[in-house]
Amino acid sequence: RLYPGGEAAAHILGYMGEVTEDEVGLIKEMGQKYDVGDRIGRGGIESEYENLLRGQDGGELVEVDINGTLVRQLGVTQPVSGRDVMVSIDMNLQRTAYEAFKEKNLKGAAVVMIPDTGEILALVSSPSYDPGMFSEQYSILSTREDLPLFNRAIGGVYPPGSTFKMVTTAAAIESGKVPAGFTYEDQGVVRVGEYAYYNWFSGKEGLIGFSRAITRSTDTFFYEVGGDTGPDEIADWARTFGDGEKTGIDLAGEVAGLMPDPQWKEEVKDESWFLGDTYIMAIGQGDILATP
Repeated sequence: RLYPGGEAAAHILGYMGEVTEDEVGLIKEMGQKYDVGDRIGRGGIESEYENLLRGQDGGELVEVDINGTLVRQLGVTQPVSGRDVMVSIDMNLQRTAYEAFKEKNLKGAAVVMIPDTGEILALVSSPSYDPGMFSEQYSILSTREDLPLFNRAIGGVYPPGSTFKMVTTAAAIESGKVPAGFTYEDQGVVRVGEYAYYNWFSGKEGLIGFSRAITRSTDTFFYEVGGDTGPDEIADWARTFGDGEKTGIDLAGEVAGLMPDPQWKEEVKDESWFLGDTYIMAIGQGDILATP
């Protein structure tokens, strides 16, 4: 294999590794013929489309005498090349995204997607590794604390933060719990008893509606909207958008994330749900988890 994308595309493409003795019998059940020492795709496209990429080995059946000297050729099987797999990645975007992380030595992930089709134009996890040098570097890569082998883009889960405010908006308006023309006089803080919930920028917006609240990402506005809408309604709409489920991307290692609600908190944490939980949920924080 040649990997011209190098580190930039490692988590998409995967790498090749040797088939072990323990794997031989299991893998043959897939219809492929593998022997100990053969190479097989691991991770990424290499693993997902191994059955297309591999092809078939050639072979020669011969008769030899007791000294191992060739007597005659009994048959020849020509090798069959594997098929090509075309991906949707734009390598200019892919390299640009990866270099943005590498230049600052950052851990993280970036995904560039066409929403209408689901095509992935760039998918980066940082730090990364060179798949062309994987075998030589494995002992080092596998013990590094910054986990370069971990695909953070599909295997890491994080609170979605303010991107979730679009879900809260949809839930509020579509459910009819909050009218589209709703306005709120922002004072920079919402108080519930002894608890105070502030804007992320600790400022006041004055009179605002959905458009400006989304533009400015005004937390207090969404605290109010979330409280009026309710956690179950927000959670239901979030699941409608796919939160808490896998996307079905054709890469191994994807996880589903988490979309909590009052029932989940009661069952998992053995705790009651409070208004403050709804406020935090409405701005995409707390127990909500999603892959990039």
